[in-house]
Amino acid sequence: MSDKNNYVNKNDKLKKITSKYIVIRIFDNLNQNKLLNIIHYNKKYQKVMNIKLKDYKNEFSKIEIEIIPKENGLGKFINFLSNAQVYFNDKEIDIKNKKRKLISLNNITKIKIVFNHKIKSLSKLFYDCKSVKKINFIKFNRDDIEDMSFMFHGCSSLEEINFYKFNTNNVINMSSMFYGCSSLKTLNLSNFNTYNVTNMIYMFAKCSSLTELNLSNFNFNINNVTNMHGMFLIFERIKY
Repeated sequence: MSDKNNYVNKNDKLKKITSKYIVIRIFDNLNQNKLLNIIHYNKKYQKVMNIKLKDYKNEFSKIEIEIIPKENGLGKFINFLSNAQVYFNDKEIDIKNKKRKLISLNNITKIKIVFNHKIKSLSKLFYDCKSVKKINFIKFNRDDIEDMSFMFHGCSSLEEINFYKFNTNNVINMSSMFYGCSSLKTLNLSNFNTYNVTNMIYMFAKCSSLTELNLSNFNFNINNVTNMHGMFLIFERIKY
């Protein structure tokens, strides 16, 4: 054991791996060359694992949104940020080197948007997009979003939103989030975490068709909310 200890102490690369004597004891009956081969193999395996973990991390961080437009609908479908991947009817559209883009095309039955970069705000993502009928959040494994204000504001044709694993853990602002979604009849927010939200002003205002709002998850917490003014306002104040 002493000879092998001396060998390890003279080799910085081995020292990091065999810092615990148990590693040496496991290979006690092997010669030094064999031990080196095994360590090199382990390094190679670890490198492969790191690549897989990196791919997993990238996949984990994606936001993938599927949009079903209103039939024969004209107008905006989405206001999307730069660097997103965009697909019309499963065909990718190149939007590189463009700071902002408004989609307004006919004969589109499905739009997919993929964000795989850091985003702190989704404010006004679907602002005034009256051509959207249904939105599916396929992947939303992110916790870096802080602002969702006006996210669906004015989506008067929107009939259904499927949030799936929608992550709101660090969202602070949800003001006017569903303002004017007059075609929404049901809304399931059971997986929303609103612990950090401070602003819910006009959040469901003018949702005149809304008859069912699912807030069954205990994470819909309003302890830190400081402004809930007009949260469920249906009619505007009459001006004389």
